[in-house]
Amino acid sequence: MDLKKFADFWRGMFYLISTVTMGILLYLLVIVWQPLWAGGFEDFGDISEAIGHLDATTKPAVEMVPSMLDQMMLMNQNMQLMNQNIDQMRVIMSYQMGAMNYQIDRMNNKFTPSGMMPFNW
Repeated sequence: MDLKKFADFWRGMFYLISTVTMGILLYLLVIVWQPLWAGGFEDFGDISEAIGHLDATTKPAVEMVPSMLDQMMLMNQNMQLMNQNIDQMRVIMSYQMGAMNYQIDRMNNKFTPSGMMPFNW
């Protein structure tokens, strides 16, 4: 066997392997993957239609969201105002209770002992 026959043999093997590989790839492309793609595109149409229906269904809710957010912000502001009022009432009550306790203690010192009262209540 000379070098020319050896090179022709491997060149032929390369073309044979390339041809078989291309045949297998074309078989996969046309026979196996094409129906999958076609089915996928049919599913894509169904999905697009479902998205259209979903858009029509959610449109009223989307239109209501800004007004709901405004109401929520107003409620939050009212809650903050209410918390401030409650905190102010707590401060005032603690001050007033302290002052009232002080006044009661001062009055207790001026009352006569219970044993010295004319009538036992």
